Amino acid sequence: MKKHLGLQVLVLSAIQIFLGSLSHATISISPGRLVLSDNKRTEAISLKNTSNSTTTVLVDTVYYKMGPNLNLEEVKEKDKVETSATTLVQFSPRVITLKPNETQLIRAMTHYPKNLSARMYRAHLKFQEVPNTTFSEDDSDEAPRSSSGKQQVKMQMHSMFSISIPIQLTHGAVTEKLAISDLTLTKNSHGDPVVKATFNNSGTTFPFGNISVQWISDTNATTEIGKFGRMSIYEGKIPLELPVEVPNKSIAIRGKIKMQFFKLNPEQPNEQPAQEPTAEAIITL
Repeated sequence: MKKHLGLQVLVLSAIQIFLGSLSHATISISPGRLVLSDNKRTEAISLKNTSNSTTTVLVDTVYYKMGPNLNLEEVKEKDKVETSATTLVQFSPRVITLKPNETQLIRAMTHYPKNLSARMYRAHLKFQEVPNTTFSEDDSDEAPRSSSGKQQVKMQMHSMFSISIPIQLTHGAVTEKLAISDLTLTKNSHGDPVVKATFNNSGTTFPFGNISVQWISDTNATTEIGKFGRMSIYEGKIPLELPVEVPNKSIAIRGKIKMQFFKLNPEQPNEQPAQEPTAEAIITL
């Protein structure tokens, strides 16, 4: 029998997790993830201005390293990283000015040497709004003046956006080696129950999917106590700490805890995940 205890579903920021499209108060981007390969070397991204004013956007590639809890940190020397796709994907235009409700297509195309190693490469496409600051000085008699009698300079500003979407480029045959280790049930600094684990990605791909955490009681009843969706696991060892729902918020429960990772299709994230887990770990309490 499988139960659900107030199931908590999280979409973590690093999952970059982006879905079919991405929206901001000023801009809308579709698709929200760029998936390229040897058989799919071009793609178009739609950028729409959803605001009531004209906006200018700079487009560039960035590379993030993944830290604990899938936190992303930008790497400055992005072109020197082995898994970086920043030099392998070309796109245009790089500067876009959009009037209200106007849409612009950005063309992306792969460009890499013949001796490129077979693996998956990654980057993010960053959309950065250009500062829209206007300074003006009114010389008319009606212009506001300071206490000294000098005319005041008026400044108009608005908040700017910065949005990044993942780029995934697969070249040649890739290997998938994902493992989960160091699984524990404990409490965080606030006294709330959490599971901790380390994801070990030693393959040449970046699995994208969902994490399920289950409690198997000593009577063999299975309850899903946490579900965390649409995340990419980058290379190396990634420590995770994820909140779970256990009876009475007590970690003094008996039985087993199981954590599983189920793959999703990054181009169709709304489809059902794979039935068999890519990786799993289980501990006895």
